[in-house]
Amino acid sequence: MEFTEAEINSIRQAIGRSGQYRLQCPACSGDRKKHRDRSLSVNLALDGFLKIQCWHCERSVGIPDKKHRKPSKSIVMVEKKVKKMPLSNQSIQFLKSRCIGKAASEYLNLSSSPTYFPQIQSTLDSILFPYHNKKDKIYGHKIRSSTDKYHICDSKLNTFFNIGNVDLEDCNQIIITEGELDVLSLVEAKIPNPISVPNGAAFSDRDDGSVFEYLWNAKELIDKVKRVIIFSDTDEKGSSLAEELARRIGRFKCWRTLLPDDCKDANDVLMKYGKEKLKEIVDTAAPWPVSGLYEASDFIDKMMELYDNDTIQRVSTGFDKIDHLYSVSPGVLTVVTGIPGSGKSTMIDQIMMNLAMREDWKFAVCSFENNPEIHIGKLLEMKLQKDFFEREGIPRMSKDEINTDWPWVNEHFKFICQLDGNPLPIETIIENIKAAVFRWGIKGCVIDPYNYITRPKSSESETQWISDMLTAVRMVAAAYGLHIWFVAHPTKIHPNEAGNYSPPTGYSISGSAAWYSKADFGLTIHRNNGATQCQFIIWKCRFSWLGEEGKETLVYNKSTHVYSESVLDSVIGCNEKTYSAFQNEGADYPWNAGVPNKVHYSS
Repeated sequence: MEFTEAEINSIRQAIGRSGQYRLQCPACSGDRKKHRDRSLSVNLALDGFLKIQCWHCERSVGIPDKKHRKPSKSIVMVEKKVKKMPLSNQSIQFLKSRCIGKAASEYLNLSSSPTYFPQIQSTLDSILFPYHNKKDKIYGHKIRSSTDKYHICDSKLNTFFNIGNVDLEDCNQIIITEGELDVLSLVEAKIPNPISVPNGAAFSDRDDGSVFEYLWNAKELIDKVKRVIIFSDTDEKGSSLAEELARRIGRFKCWRTLLPDDCKDANDVLMKYGKEKLKEIVDTAAPWPVSGLYEASDFIDKMMELYDNDTIQRVSTGFDKIDHLYSVSPGVLTVVTGIPGSGKSTMIDQIMMNLAMREDWKFAVCSFENNPEIHIGKLLEMKLQKDFFEREGIPRMSKDEINTDWPWVNEHFKFICQLDGNPLPIETIIENIKAAVFRWGIKGCVIDPYNYITRPKSSESETQWISDMLTAVRMVAAAYGLHIWFVAHPTKIHPNEAGNYSPPTGYSISGSAAWYSKADFGLTIHRNNGATQCQFIIWKCRFSWLGEEGKETLVYNKSTHVYSESVLDSVIGCNEKTYSAFQNEGADYPWNAGVPNKVHYSS
C-alpha cells in the first residue's frame, strides 16, 4: 500500500523544517477507532529526503523533497576556521539595536569575524559567542551574522553559554534561557547567573541523549544551586523545552517566568519595557507545580487541554486486543505478577520494545534475574525475530545483524545493575532512575523482581517497609513523568488436580496488601505448564480513562519469544490445519521447541 499524492501533500503541510515528527496518518486514522493515535513517523533529512511510515497501516514512502532542500536559517553547521577580531562597528550597531551596550558585550567577551555561511554561500560580518568547558577554557563559538539570523559553530557545543561566569556566592540560583541574546539582555539588566542552552529549542522535541548533553555536563552545578529559573521563549517549542528541562532537573527545584503577552523572550522584554521590567519578571518567577496547595487557576490550561483532547496522554501497548484494558501513561505505577515461568518479564520487554519502536521511548531496566548481556540478546531476538543462541531448526541471527541493531538497543535501553555483586537497596535504584531521566530522558522503567531488593535490617515490619517502598516508587513516577513496571512474585500457590494454577492477583503477592492498594494498574500474566495460550489480566485500574478490569488471551510463540494477538499472527505460514494443531498446547511443533537449559527466556 502507498500514500496518495494528496496524502503526501497534507503531510508536507503539517511539517516544517528538517527533523522527526509524529503525526496522525491521513490514510488510516479516519477509519480507526483510535483516530487520534499518532502512528505516522515522518523524517525530513537535511538533504531534503522525506521518509514517511505508518506503523498501523504499514504504508511507507521515501522521496526526495525539493520543497525542503534549502536549510533553515537556524540550522547549525560547522565553520572550522574562525578569525577573531574586536567587535566590528556593524556588530556593535546590531547589539545596540537590541538594547545591549558595550559593558555587557565586554563582560561576555564577544568578538567579531567575517564568516562564510554555507546556507547562503556568502561571507557576512558576524558576532562570536564564546563557549567554555569545565576548566573555564574557550573550546568553541556560536557564530551569528549581524545582518540576519544565520548561525554556524566552529565546534560541537555541549555546555551552557556563559556557564563560566556563574557565581553562587552572592546568588544561589541560575537562569536558563533559550539564546545568547537573552543572556546578554539579563546581563544588561545586571541580573546574575544567566546561562543559555546551546541549541535553542529547535531540537528539544527530538529525544536524543546528545541534544541534552549540556545538561549532564552541568550536573554538578545544578545539584549545588538552590533553584533554577527557566526563562524560555513563549512559543510552542519554547514551552516544550521548558517542560523537558523541568522534568529532567526535577520540578521541585524549578521556577518559571511569566512574560507580557506581546513579548516572546527576554530580549523582547528589554527592548519594549526596559531593565526594571526584566528584573520584575525574574523576581516574581513562580515555583513549578510539584506538590502541596495550588489554586484552581494553576490547572485551568491543563484542564482545558483534557477537555479538548477527550483524555490525557495514553499510549498503546502495541496490542490492539488489550488496549481497552490497559494503556501506558506517564506518572503511573503498574504492579506485575504471575506464577514463575508465566512470561511476566517477556511481556514487559515486548511492551517496552513496542513503545521504543513506535514512540521512540527510552527505558531504564533494573532486572535482577537477567544479566545485561542476556537481556540485550533477548531484546535483539524480539527485534530481529531470530534466535540469539544456536538451536536446531531455529534461525539464528548473524553477527552482522547484531552489529547493525545493537546500537538501536543501546539508544533505547539503559541498565541499572550492581556489577560488583553487592545487593541494591531501593534508595539506590531510585537515585539511578532519576539520573537516567536527567542524562538520557527515559520515559519508562522496569524493576524486576521485588524480592532481590535489599531490606534494611533495622527497618520496621516487612508490611510497612513494602508500603513505604511502593510510595517512594509511585512518587518518582509522578514527579518525573515515568511509567514504572514493578514485578513481584506471588506467595506459594498450590496447583489443582490437573496440575494447573489459578491466576494470582495483588493480594497474592507476599509481604503486604500494599501491592494492591498502591498500584495504579495491577497486571497478571498467566500461563500454565508451558502453554502457548496466555491470559493478560487487569485486576486493578485506578484511572478509568486508561483502562478497565478484565482479561484477554494472547498467544506466546516459543520459537520467537514474543506474544501476538492470535495464533495466525504468531506462526508464519500457519494454515487451518496447523492452526488447529497449534491450539493443542501439547503439540510438539518447531515453534514449541524448548529453550536451551543455559538460558531461560520467559521469567
